[in-house]
Amino acid sequence: MAATITQNSPVPLKSLPNFRPVVPGRLYRSSRPDLITEKDYETFRRLGLRSIVDFRSVDEYRSFKGKTKFVDEDFRVVKVKPPARGDRANGLRYRYYNNGEPGTNGDVKPGGFHYFINFFTMHYIWSVFTRVPWYMQLYSLMYLVYDLIFWTHYINFVRFFARNSLNKAGLTQQYVDIVELSQGAIYSALKLLSDPKNLPANLCCAHGKDRTGIVVTMVMACLGMSREDIIEEYARSEAGLSPIIGRVQKEVCDRFHMDVSFITAKKDTMRGLLDHIDKQYGSIPDYLESIGFSRADQEQLKRNLRA
Repeated sequence: MAATITQNSPVPLKSLPNFRPVVPGRLYRSSRPDLITEKDYETFRRLGLRSIVDFRSVDEYRSFKGKTKFVDEDFRVVKVKPPARGDRANGLRYRYYNNGEPGTNGDVKPGGFHYFINFFTMHYIWSVFTRVPWYMQLYSLMYLVYDLIFWTHYINFVRFFARNSLNKAGLTQQYVDIVELSQGAIYSALKLLSDPKNLPANLCCAHGKDRTGIVVTMVMACLGMSREDIIEEYARSEAGLSPIIGRVQKEVCDRFHMDVSFITAKKDTMRGLLDHIDKQYGSIPDYLESIGFSRADQEQLKRNLRA
């Protein structure tokens, strides 16, 4: 067996953009691992990961067509269903997959689990939908019906809201929406990282910037990192995605008609999110406590990541 990469070793992974350590040896972050090459996957494998925590839906992951996903060789796909606010004492619920199909939980692969936590649930979508005037809501339903009939993965529906709502609100507001409307997903991600069996872990989403950046922000706050350290870490995604910025623009701006600002990682964007959390909750630890991730949970996460 190849030696595990040491904590201070550089890990250049050309086919896994925006990859870097958050807590060396314990926690990493990256863009989606779907396109990783066989050569880079061998390096990735030597990190000794026990889990990949992915902030996309299983459908989003499975909709990618193309080369073999090498992570499927070692990590079993598991859908995580975030518990309701009043049901979090009962723990997380899982749905296991075998070769893309729902199955039992008996088949454990050598690398562990590839957890999927969907941040953009119907609650999130409905909240954004109801912000626009009623006549726009009616108009958007025509796009929705078209998308459902022709199986377009809601592309025209999303484009409509990008042009008429999301772009006007801006990227910071989208982050505010995530911390307000995807609280169960954030809670679930942190609970997974609080379980020693899941570490070392890699966090990812489509590009490793937005959903991943928000969860990393919560983790860094639990570790006692400063506000400026959090902002600096977020902004590193600007350089992390620069090698594939053309692809990112096609996937975000060209495909969904999002403004070009949505593919940036400016310090002011994260600063705006932190200002919102401080104003509404007092601090990130207070915010996490409000969503059910208690101070004891935060201490457990801290111990686990520093073990």
